[in-house]
Amino acid sequence: MHIPNGFCSEPLSLTAMLVVGGAMVYGALAKKEEKQVRPFSFFAAVCAFIFAAQMLNFPIGGGTSGHFMGGALAALLLGPWGALYALAVVLAVQGLFFADGGMMAFGINALNMGLVGGALAWPLMKRLRSVLPEGKTGLLMTAFAGSWLSLMMASAVCALALAASGASPLAKVFPAMLTVHAQIGLGEALMTATLVALLIKMRRTDLLPSWCGVQTRPVVAVENKRFVTASLIIALMLAVLVSPFASAFPDGLEHVAQAQGFIARAEDGIALWTFDSNAMANFAGVLLTFISALAVGRFAQKRGV
Repeated sequence: MHIPNGFCSEPLSLTAMLVVGGAMVYGALAKKEEKQVRPFSFFAAVCAFIFAAQMLNFPIGGGTSGHFMGGALAALLLGPWGALYALAVVLAVQGLFFADGGMMAFGINALNMGLVGGALAWPLMKRLRSVLPEGKTGLLMTAFAGSWLSLMMASAVCALALAASGASPLAKVFPAMLTVHAQIGLGEALMTATLVALLIKMRRTDLLPSWCGVQTRPVVAVENKRFVTASLIIALMLAVLVSPFASAFPDGLEHVAQAQGFIARAEDGIALWTFDSNAMANFAGVLLTFISALAVGRFAQKRGV
């Protein structure tokens, strides 16, 4: 759902940037109970994993593909504001170094995927958890439904932005975006629920928020270091070994843009780096995201954010 440069008007993109910036400031000043404090190395590992997972486009039929957004997963692991910061880091690396999404569209992408799809997924899943069955089954249902709904919310805001920018009439682009992303959302939901199930299997429910209602246990520091290392290795393996098999079909937004005739509005972004192979680019992207997130996380930790 990466919006390229040109799809949205400059005033709307600037407004979105201001909204996201305000949300980040609010998140930094939020009360401790509104946060989920994590070591900055853990924050970096989540960012790197999301960056890698977003490369893995999967076909949904009709010559269209979708990819993992990761907002709900980030909210579960990092809290609402951590999810916003994580998606912002991922989008910044993608836009600056790989011309994916475009930096002129950074604000609207961060609004859709980080604020709506990530931060707002937290209260949504918290509410779902209170009405769904208790225990592990209810938690997996929460992760599945919450991640599907978070993607649908992000796609709805994306459609509103496209309509407000004159790319396509709201009556056409809104149902088109929601229809295609309802299918993509099933893949998003399955991946999120599967990852939560793995955390339960690994007895790392301490990484989930307290309102999840699952038993936790004391965790020693070495376990967290191993978890971060394993997560980074998995992200690098996904980027190098799995991403070459990703679907080449256009993603949901690109499919809608082609079908409704506004694909020509897209403007190419400028990548700061170029690579001789996709594998090298993917490997470098994961490492760059991890390093960037480490720097952001360390800075935030020193400032008590």
